Amino acid sequence: MPGKRAPNDTRTVTGTGATAADALRSLITAVVATMVGAARRPGDHAIVVRASAATLERLIPDIVAAMLGAGEDIGLDLTDATLDGLIATDDGWRAWGTISGERATGAATSGWRVGAATVEERSGSIRLSLSLERIRTDG
Repeated sequence: MPGKRAPNDTRTVTGTGATAADALRSLITAVVATMVGAARRPGDHAIVVRASAATLERLIPDIVAAMLGAGEDIGLDLTDATLDGLIATDDGWRAWGTISGERATGAATSGWRVGAATVEERSGSIRLSLSLERIRTDG
């Protein structure tokens, strides 16, 4: 129906690994797959992003939001993202990574909002979960 706004789509993505860095790499891969589909590829432009937070639960949405925000700030359509490093510090956690993209070709019809993250430690592995909300701007 014209003029009626479609409801937002909420998804939970997960990543697992033997270490927090492995799990976060897996999570970022899942985020990119959710946003751009299975056709991840290097783009024509790359940007390094960083984030820090007192806890891993807070760092996860911060680094993902930094990745999304960096591309939007300079007009890139995201094609891939990688976690290049994750370290525990005296103040909490620091992460850095690289996003890859191509110049945006037109106005976006949807965007993504990053929600809360959870961290579950199991014997020998870490599972990270992050909620993403697709914001529809069409109609």
